[in-house]
Amino acid sequence: MRFKNYIWDFDGTLYDTYGAITTAFLESLKLFGIQATPKEVYQLIKKESARFAAEHYVGLEKKQALMRKYQEIEPRLQESPKPFHDARETLESIVQNGGKNFVLTHRDNTALEFLKQDGLFHCFTDFVTVADDFPLKPDPSSILHLMKKHELAIDETVMIGDRKLDVLAGKNAEVSAILYDIDGFLGEIPADFTVHSLAEILLIPSCEKED
Repeated sequence: MRFKNYIWDFDGTLYDTYGAITTAFLESLKLFGIQATPKEVYQLIKKESARFAAEHYVGLEKKQALMRKYQEIEPRLQESPKPFHDARETLESIVQNGGKNFVLTHRDNTALEFLKQDGLFHCFTDFVTVADDFPLKPDPSSILHLMKKHELAIDETVMIGDRKLDVLAGKNAEVSAILYDIDGFLGEIPADFTVHSLAEILLIPSCEKED
């Protein structure tokens, strides 16, 4: 394996949660009298974030009100998301080969409950959720916290995510970054590696990066 310490984003990286995320955001927009297409909302959240999308649709003044509605609706729709098909094999292989997995998510502790439900909780050494009250990605504070707490070496650690903000968080923490890109519309993102399946992460060569 190229790395020893794998810090994983949750939504859209380990778990396929964007269906409910998109629906919840669309329902929230309707409460503000705004119509949008699922594709438009999905791409905007994926390229940036839900907070960015909220400001895009309702402006800075109403952004927080829209986000509160979204955060009320989304958990009700996100009943039983499932991990991507190769998540289990990839996580277990990392552990079996002496590596460590960590979760770094903007979701609350329901992320941990989903991992427990699917029998994946044991694959992780530690977790950072929104309940830990760190600044949101791409701020590197949460990554730096995990690195300090677990004495993770910079050159042995990688951040994995499906969005630009995940990659930038890794770069801001001066660790490597892997972009998990299943859509192909994200544009140019400064990832060290780009994969289209989680299993590809295990195949990254030991000492090469993308130009």
